Amino acid sequence: MVDSEFVTRRASSVVVTRTGMNYDMSGHSSRPGRPTVGDRRPVRFKLERNLYEAADGIAAHEGVPVGHVLARLIAQALGEAVPDYCQPQGARSEQLALDQERAA
Repeated sequence: MVDSEFVTRRASSVVVTRTGMNYDMSGHSSRPGRPTVGDRRPVRFKLERNLYEAADGIAAHEGVPVGHVLARLIAQALGEAVPDYCQPQGARSEQLALDQERAA
């Protein structure tokens, strides 16, 4: 027995039943919010306070989250390519402007 106020979803996520009405969910994303920035894995660790404060200062200056600064520093230390989302806000908007100029 299904309560008419309860939201149920079929495995195909095509139809949602709510209060006795059916809604077509074929064009609806099942994950609201920001789009993904790539294949990442959450990491939780503790930093010395001075290291965190330094990274936080860099993040505030560049307009990015602290995690992006830490990811960039780790990538640079390992000699890996730095992901685009880790770049400072100014560098990203400059690159976007260059890309738009090239496309025009």
